[in-house]
Amino acid sequence: MKRFFVIFIFLTSCITMNVFEGPDTTKKGEASFGIGVSQMAFLDEENKTEFLPIPFPYFKGRYGIANNIDIGFRYVGIMGFGIDPKFKFLDKELKASLSFPFILATWPGLPVWYTFEPTLILGTDVIYFGSKFSYFSIGFEWDDDSVGIYGVFPSLFLGFTLGKKLRLCPEVSFCLPAKIRIGKEEKELLWRPAFSYGIGILYMP
Repeated sequence: MKRFFVIFIFLTSCITMNVFEGPDTTKKGEASFGIGVSQMAFLDEENKTEFLPIPFPYFKGRYGIANNIDIGFRYVGIMGFGIDPKFKFLDKELKASLSFPFILATWPGLPVWYTFEPTLILGTDVIYFGSKFSYFSIGFEWDDDSVGIYGVFPSLFLGFTLGKKLRLCPEVSFCLPAKIRIGKEEKELLWRPAFSYGIGILYMP
C-alpha cells in the first residue's frame, strides 16, 4: 500500500518529467506562454510496463526580466504551482541555460509538499536535451504515525522546437532509478525506471 501511495504521489505531484522548452530565455520586457500534455509509464516489480491511465497537463508563462534571464510561473499535474527562474549562460551556436523550478503542491487530506528541480538545458534552435534532479519531500500522519517521504530523482530529456514564434515541442524524458525513503524505515526503496513522452506548444515572441 505504501509503495502504491509513493507512486501515486510521485505521478500526481509536480515532479515534472517534461520541460517543453529549449535553452532560450524570454526577451527582456516580453512574455511567453506554453501548454503541454504528457503521458507517464514505469516498470513494475515484474518489469512490465505500467502506463498511467490519464495524461497530465502543463501550463506555464515566462517573463524576461533582464538579458538572458527570465522567470516562469507554472501549473503542472494535479494542484501543482511553482516559480521557475532561468539563466542562459551560453548563447552561441550551442546554447545552454540553467533553471531552478520550485513547486508547491497539495491534495485533499494531505499537507502541502514541495519539489525543487535544478535543470540544465543544452541545444540549438531546433533540438535540445539536458538533465534535471528533482528533490521531493512530503510529511503527513499515517495510522497515527508521522511519516515522511523524500527522494532525489535524476532524469534525462530530449526534445525538438519546431517553428519560430509558435513552437511545437515534442519531447521524451527518462527518469533514472532512484532511492526513496519512507517514514522511519532504514531501508531505502528503489524507484523503478520511468519514462514520459508528450508534446508542448510554446509561444515566444
